[in-house]
Amino acid sequence: MAKVAEGIEKKPLAAEPNWIVRGGQWILGLPVRASSWVVAKARAARQFYEDVKLELQKVSWPTWKEVYAQTVVVLIVVFFFGFFLYGTNWVLGYLVNKLFEYAAR
Repeated sequence: MAKVAEGIEKKPLAAEPNWIVRGGQWILGLPVRASSWVVAKARAARQFYEDVKLELQKVSWPTWKEVYAQTVVVLIVVFFFGFFLYGTNWVLGYLVNKLFEYAAR
């Protein structure tokens, strides 16, 4: 066991910095850590927007004629279902009222 311990250097206890020194070093290192964090986030944001730009170049955009045609279809479908649901609601409301009138007799 003594042979194993021969290769290990013993540091004096005074060489280890105390918690106040370590805390001061940590506080003094904050600007460096904060600036490197900001730089990393800025690089990540720049990369994100470059990727978005590349992806938007791959998009096949519709023509104005296609947009107009699809808008007309959507408006027709919305009005159709609006009137259909209005009529269904009116019919069901009428039937429920008649059912309650019949049950109240």
